[in-house]
Amino acid sequence: MKMKREVSLARTSRGARGILAGVFVAAAVVAQGTENRTVDGRLLEILQQRGVISGSEFTELKKLEAELVMASDLERRVDTKIEEMVARANQDAPKVSYKPGSGMTFATADGNFSMTIGVKVQARFTYDALDRSTVLPAGSKAGHDRLDFSVPRARLILRGTAFDPHLRYQVSMDMGGDQSRPASGTAFGGVSFANSGTVNANRLTELKDAFVEWQVGDSRAFNVRAGQFKVQYSREALNPVTELAFVDRNPGSVVFAPSRSTGVSLWGTFGGAKGDAIEYYASAMNGPNVTGTAYLEGENAANDDDGLLWNARVAWNPLGAIPNQHLDLRPDAERNKLLIGLGANAWYHTDDNRRADGDSFDDTSFGFDVAAMWSGFYATAEAHWRSDAQRNGAIGAPPTSFANPDIESFGYFGQLNYCIVPTKFDIGVRYAELSSNGVLATSNSGATASREYLIVAGYFVNGHANKLQADFGRVESHFLASAANSDEWRLRVQFTVSF
Repeated sequence: MKMKREVSLARTSRGARGILAGVFVAAAVVAQGTENRTVDGRLLEILQQRGVISGSEFTELKKLEAELVMASDLERRVDTKIEEMVARANQDAPKVSYKPGSGMTFATADGNFSMTIGVKVQARFTYDALDRSTVLPAGSKAGHDRLDFSVPRARLILRGTAFDPHLRYQVSMDMGGDQSRPASGTAFGGVSFANSGTVNANRLTELKDAFVEWQVGDSRAFNVRAGQFKVQYSREALNPVTELAFVDRNPGSVVFAPSRSTGVSLWGTFGGAKGDAIEYYASAMNGPNVTGTAYLEGENAANDDDGLLWNARVAWNPLGAIPNQHLDLRPDAERNKLLIGLGANAWYHTDDNRRADGDSFDDTSFGFDVAAMWSGFYATAEAHWRSDAQRNGAIGAPPTSFANPDIESFGYFGQLNYCIVPTKFDIGVRYAELSSNGVLATSNSGATASREYLIVAGYFVNGHANKLQADFGRVESHFLASAANSDEWRLRVQFTVSF
């Protein structure tokens, strides 16, 4: 094409070459900006009419013009096709996002598949100043201080959607899990503690949650969940442990809330402007987290009897759902809105124990909770009652009498927090009490009566995702006459990172 242009220009006069140069510059500019070439053709016609170019030169130049237009149009089409391919590739590429406290999310463009990877780590220091009147197990030293560094939780959480945005899943593991429980002896080189059954000092990586969940329809009114997850009981127990106002839950939580178990649940929210005024939950599960020498079921354990645990919870949020965080960390522009939540829950465990003697251990618990937040204040309180049926004879032998009364436990707590510096600094107080007429088989609940009086201060770098907390107060645990008593002043400092 260049050679043809040079030949054509060589045939023209010196003045015509200057005019033609201007024409082709104008043609090149027009060719890049528009598909309309009539101006170029008109200029060539004027040049021919004025005798600047001959008829043969006019024909050749018109052919050259057509070739330039065709080449420009082809280049434009190629550019358009490339832009479309790049846009399509960007649209189909996985989307990556991050939310503090929740984790990194990878999602396909159609939203059918997604995975959020999150990590929660808590590092804690505990200082116990035991009273000299404290009675400890044989071989222990009374009236001294205890210091301890620990990692109570180090969790990896995977959650997301699969095949459909309405099909959700969650798997979480705790690398600082429970103590191992070998069948006998002190396996793994650990130490066996007589007051906790055969418990090894080593801690295992432990499965916490593993469930799938199907949302029926576009609203969240009907959801079916199956797998291992928390029994829907107690507002405090349902709060993520990394999103509490205090360093840990109150001591009665482990007694009344069965923690996790395996089963199926129907739940949903509906009503109100955002569809969150009413919450309901109904579940059938293996059983509560019970530990002892005779039976074990609940978290990471098969059903050890012929019965199931039946659970129900309902909550009313008349002004909208209240966040599960035990604090008012809302910014100034939002925290003047009043939010209130009322809840009631119960569980009933039919425990036939698969024994030929026909003895049974049906247990039940019910409780109520309330929470309110406004202008930086957060207040919550709960009350629970539990009854545990007891055997009427030795294990393995027929029941001899009905002399063993049921163990009944009652507990409650209340706490009040105030966020002095919005979203950053919070202080609070808590009182909790637990009483029982016997020793439950549930771990950490052997006290006949226990009380705690705590104050807390928390600094939130990035909400609950990155915070430093310290609580201090009096903790009293009065056991049965045959066991130990423990009265102490306790300080706990904890740093939490969730990402």
